[in-house]
Amino acid sequence: MEHLLTADNWKEYTRVSSIHLDSEEVEVFIDECEQLFIIPGIGADIFLKLVGEELDERQKLLLEGGEYIDKAQKKHVFKGIRHTLAYFVYAKMAKNDGSMLSRAGFLQPQDEYAARMDDKNRINRYNDLMNVAESYLSGALEYLKTWDDVKVKPVRGSRVRIIDIGD
Repeated sequence: MEHLLTADNWKEYTRVSSIHLDSEEVEVFIDECEQLFIIPGIGADIFLKLVGEELDERQKLLLEGGEYIDKAQKKHVFKGIRHTLAYFVYAKMAKNDGSMLSRAGFLQPQDEYAARMDDKNRINRYNDLMNVAESYLSGALEYLKTWDDVKVKPVRGSRVRIIDIGD
């Protein structure tokens, strides 16, 4: 199956990240995030059109973002589905924090040149990234509502919210 992003180009749509990332890991997160967030949001039909080769102007705008005028003649600016997906991937990778499963359980490689964030800061970073991704998805869905031939369903909450009492 085709994807909206590749491991090579996803960095172009999000915040700065290291050049030393495993492309296979990035591709797994791209697939996961398309299945969990993008397809439920825009629908399988539109998703399959976006990964196709021939896109019309409105599909290109949905994919890359830009500006449009709604039915009430109000101007809007939004980020496209590729930016949205890139931030979902970035958030999932931040939350994963380099962990990998081994026969001894989940491991995180340690390095003498870098230190890991504590859990509180890592969760704060994840929440920030997810807020950006969800905001971008919201903008794209608002644009989709202007299409006469598309019915947009509300997307249900996609993450567990844990409230920590105390410090």
